[in-house]
Parts: sequence; structure tokens; C-alpha cells
Amino acid sequence: MSQPVSTRPSARADARRNREQILDAAAALLAQDANVTIGEIAAAAGLGRATVYRHFPDVSAIHAAVKEEAREFGKGIVRDRLGADPRPGTCEGSLADTLLQMTRENLPKQGRWGATISHEPLQDEDLIATFTPVVAATFKRGQQRGEFRQDVTADVVAETFVALTFRAARQLQGREQADLETVMQSVEVFLDGLRRRR
Repeated sequence: MSQPVSTRPSARADARRNREQILDAAAALLAQDANVTIGEIAAAAGLGRATVYRHFPDVSAIHAAVKEEAREFGKGIVRDRLGADPRPGTCEGSLADTLLQMTRENLPKQGRWGATISHEPLQDEDLIATFTPVVAATFKRGQQRGEFRQDVTADVVAETFVALTFRAARQLQGREQADLETVMQSVEVFLDGLRRRR
């Protein structure tokens, strides 16, 4: 005689769902107030405090998890769009245009990624360290292809580009609610200044 099939999700699926609810609630709350409590996060997630504590020992651990997820998501965006191969000729078309399009597509995205990036300090070293090497490799690739000026340093360019995009994200998704075209202006002007004049 066969066993009846259970319609109840497995404990593992429940745990994953609970973790997602905690991180969703925490990202939204932390974007407004860095001093939220476990109780506030639990209430916003629709879970008990004990459930939250089973996943995270304190608010700082939740914040760290949200930031790590944002870093990994951001790294995926950059690598998927630009690739990590620094050799010249591995990306079709203008690299400056590719960077602009990638930024324009991803800045408006909502969710934990946007909430985290848009409310972090401008010079968050962990977040900058996620993007800078790939952007620097992309810029060096552009220099090798003759697209970008040779008289500027790739690492400095990458750090500045990342800082500008974080600022644009905060303006777009923060309380200011600026429009995409406005926040993209500084990124566009910066990249245009890096193009090699023929």
C-alpha cells in the first residue's frame, strides 16, 4: 500500500521561504532606519521572533546577509553583461555604451538589491570592491581597443564609475525619487569624458 503524498511543503522549503521573508522585510526596514529591531523585522515578515532567531542571531547578521546578497547580485549583473575576460575584442560594440546600457537597465530594478544599494554609504568598501575589478578590466579592455583615453588609470575610473552609479541608485530609489534620465546624466557625462577623441 502506497503512502499518501503530503501536500505540506518540506521543512527545508519552509525554512527557505522564511529566510526570504526575513530578508525582504529587513531590506525594506533597514533602508528606512538602520536601528530596527528583530521584533520589528519579525512583525514585518509575518513571523515570530523565534523563527527569525533560528536564521539570524541579531540584526547585524541580517544586515550582513542582505548586503552580501546585493554584492553577489551586482557582481552577476556586471559579469553577465560585460564578462570577466579582459582581452581586447571580446565585447562587440562600444564598451562605454555597454556600461551605460547596463546601468540604465539595472538602476530602476526594485527589490532587496535596489533597497540595499540605494541606501548604503557612498564609499561602502565591500560594495565598491565587488564592482571595481570587473569595471576596471572592462575599461582596460576599452583602452586596449582604443576606445578610451590612455592618460587615465583604470582603477580610479572604476572606483569613480561605481561611486556615481551608487549615487544615482540612491537618488532614483531613495526618498528623492528622481527620474532615471536625471540620475543618468552624471554617469553619461563621466563616460563621455573618457572616450578617446579621434
